[in-house]
This record gives sequence, structure tokens and C-alpha cells, in this order.
Amino acid sequence: MPDFGGERPAILSGIMIARYTSPGVYGTPILMGDSMRMLVDAQSDTDEIKSDGYLAHGLSVVTHAMVEFSGGGVEFDILTVLNGESTVSSGSTPDIEETMIQSVGLDLPYFGVVGRALGEDGGDIHLGMYRCKLEKPAAYELRQNEFVLSEFTAKAFREVFGAVNKIGRYRQHETVTAVELTNFLSV
Repeated sequence: MPDFGGERPAILSGIMIARYTSPGVYGTPILMGDSMRMLVDAQSDTDEIKSDGYLAHGLSVVTHAMVEFSGGGVEFDILTVLNGESTVSSGSTPDIEETMIQSVGLDLPYFGVVGRALGEDGGDIHLGMYRCKLEKPAAYELRQNEFVLSEFTAKAFREVFGAVNKIGRYRQHETVTAVELTNFLSV
């Protein structure tokens, strides 16, 4: 494996999502505009055994990951993937109106997500989660003199590839590579 000297990612430059349809198969990827933040936080079940008054054994089994991401504005194309809703457009320029209704009682769909951060050495790092589901619909706050952000919290579930259970993939590139979801998450 090549040693790039360790990439130090500093600038989030894109978050891409796509509807998950089956293992390794996704809908059309959508690049989130003004990507602001992405967090991947792996979660584990843990246990320990004490013997003679000290810890003798530990257990830590990765079970899933929590994924948080946000972007500027309210993007209906992103929401249709994450919420499973559709939009209706009416009118003509300059009075086009687009409407989305948030339903209740429906299960939210699965999706894949990939984020890319540029490094100071000319490369980048991509973080991708194979199969996620929002914990709840997006949160929005409208405030005086501040931009509206779309903030999402999701859980990444296992995906089975052959006999191996996986939740995500992390990839480092020596030179900057385009954010690409379908091939990145298909293996």
C-alpha cells in the first residue's frame, strides 16, 4: 500500500447521496449544494470481564454508525431521496412554485452517502456509508439574518457483501478525485 505521508483533510468539498435500492445498487446520485458538515461516528456494543479485581477481557463489537450531515438551504431533490416524498411544480417563470408535503405513518427509505474532504497535500479522503436511514426528517430553523441549513441525522446499517458485514468505506487518494457514489459504494 502506498504511503502518501498521511492526508490531512481540511475542506469538506462535497456530500453526495442516492436512494438505496438493493445491495450495491443505488438510484441517481445527487450532490448536496453548499455541503457544510459530515460526521461518521461508529457505535459498538461493549462488555468486560473482571478477574481477581482487575479487567481481564474486553469486548467491543461494531454494530452501526451514526451519520450527521448538513448543507445550505432547502433542497427538494435531496429531500425526495431522504424522505421518500415527491414534489409538485406549478406555474411558469417567474412564478414557479414547488411543493412537498411531509407525510406521517410512512417508513423512511434507505440511502447511501459519500462525503469528500480535500487535504493539504493535494489529495483527498472519501467517507461513504452503504445503507443509511434518517432518524427523523430534516430539522430547519429560520432566524433573523442567518442562512437556513438542512441538518440530517441518520443511522448506517450493515450491508452484506459475500460473507462480510460492512457499514462503510473510507478511501484516501494521493490526488483529488471526483465525488462519485455508485462505484464507491458498489463493492
